[in-house]
Amino acid sequence: LLQERRKHEYTPCYTLVRSECATEYSRHIMVVWAGWALAAVLCCPLLAFAARWVLVYILNARGCVFCQIRDGALPAQEEYRDEHVFVIHDRDPAGDVHLLVIPHEHAICDITKAGEDALELIERMGAVARKVSEKLRPGGEWRMRFMRPPFNSIFHLHLHVVCRSRTSSTGWMKHLGFSSWTSESLDDAITRLGAKSA
Repeated sequence: LLQERRKHEYTPCYTLVRSECATEYSRHIMVVWAGWALAAVLCCPLLAFAARWVLVYILNARGCVFCQIRDGALPAQEEYRDEHVFVIHDRDPAGDVHLLVIPHEHAICDITKAGEDALELIERMGAVARKVSEKLRPGGEWRMRFMRPPFNSIFHLHLHVVCRSRTSSTGWMKHLGFSSWTSESLDDAITRLGAKSA
């Protein structure tokens, strides 16, 4: 009888302890998985960004894409060409219309390398961009920006000219990349270079 009583007294206590341990273990597992999930969320963009840069360097090591398009070695939907610049449509548009204004001469890798002597070229690129954009979409809301490194993928100076309607869903993720810390507007670039030459 005494043994039976002890058994009944002990069993609930044992069950309670086992239940508490199981609950604590479950919490521990949840914390571990939450930590792994957080690490994945933080690391995946970094890994994706690193992978993108590896691909960018491989692409540029094989030769400038824009120079090959200029020479006719690679196909592109060309919109305009003169003796100084040419304009093509971006293959991965960030809007309803996405143009790239590219100088023929591969002398400047990106806008941060442009000195005061590049002011005339930048102004010419802007004039062509306005001319072509007005022809394609009169009265449209156009954004004209130079990507800053490390967000530029081709090391040949080029101006992004993007028109995007408010209801458009085309390239919305890429469109978000045209911010003030990833790119510089055409007007800001002209003002900055003009101040240098003054």
